[in-house]
Amino acid sequence: MNQLASPNAWSISSSAVYGWLTGIAVGGLHQVHFALSHDNPDNGFLRVVGVLIVGGCGGAILFAGIAMLRNQRDRPAAIATYVVGSRTAIKTMSTRATGDESQRAGAAAFNVRKPHSP
Repeated sequence: MNQLASPNAWSISSSAVYGWLTGIAVGGLHQVHFALSHDNPDNGFLRVVGVLIVGGCGGAILFAGIAMLRNQRDRPAAIATYVVGSRTAIKTMSTRATGDESQRAGAAAFNVRKPHSP
């Protein structure tokens, strides 16, 4: 597993399949609405197939886009957790650290170099 990926990441391909199925269901309900309202076109077969294809493709694109945006939102948090979580804790000898010791501990924990004074 990619350690920089979020453990709660959504599968884009699964989301696209669920979106396609949802789009077909919505397209079917749309066709039921037209049938109940007696709005019958000249070529009903093309209309039914067209609405189901457009609904399925639209749902797949929508759900895959939502999954991709959600995964992008969670990625910085996963990276920060991986980077900070892999560092070992720095312990001082005394319970109260002086100002200089706490600066050194903070710089080492976040891998920041302290500027040298001339």
